[in-house]
Amino acid sequence: MFSANPILSRTLAILLLVVVVTIAWSFLIAPVFDQRASYKADIDRSQGLIAAFEARQEKIGALTRQLTALRSDSTSKTAYFTARNATLAAAKLQSRIKSLTQAARARLTSSQVLTRDDGKSELQRITIRAHMVGSIEAVRSVFHSLEAGQPHIFIDNVTISARQSRRKTRHKTIDQGAASALTVRYEAYGFLRRKQPSEPGR
Repeated sequence: MFSANPILSRTLAILLLVVVVTIAWSFLIAPVFDQRASYKADIDRSQGLIAAFEARQEKIGALTRQLTALRSDSTSKTAYFTARNATLAAAKLQSRIKSLTQAARARLTSSQVLTRDDGKSELQRITIRAHMVGSIEAVRSVFHSLEAGQPHIFIDNVTISARQSRRKTRHKTIDQGAASALTVRYEAYGFLRRKQPSEPGR
């Protein structure tokens, strides 16, 4: 019957070929392409991770070299507190803040130790929260003296509010603009470098 109708035979042959090619593509060729794409994605991801790892290694190497240089530099030791523990270092910082405030003719209303000695970190942060009242010149002098001296002290979390004093006379009250005082709250901190086993005692 098919041979009597060559057009139908040809059409069926083409359809059969299409079915065979579709099946072959779906089960043989397409999975290969999908697997290849998956392998390529894995390779690209691996190369990205390798590049990130190498960059991290270079950064760690640079930081390690800097740390080694700092440890070997004897002058860098003056940047840190020299005390047996964080409590003594905090007492030194409190005393320094008090003396500098008095020298600048300002008034230290309070100071609070915020440091907690964890006993583990090589560099222990020593922090004092201070409140003082004084003129602009006095505040500038205290901050400059703290940050310019040794060991290195850093100023942070500064809040300033102004209050204007008044002088009474027989006839009227005169605002003393030049005598206006600033109420300043700030945190001063430095670092205590713990003694390493290879270092001589302080």
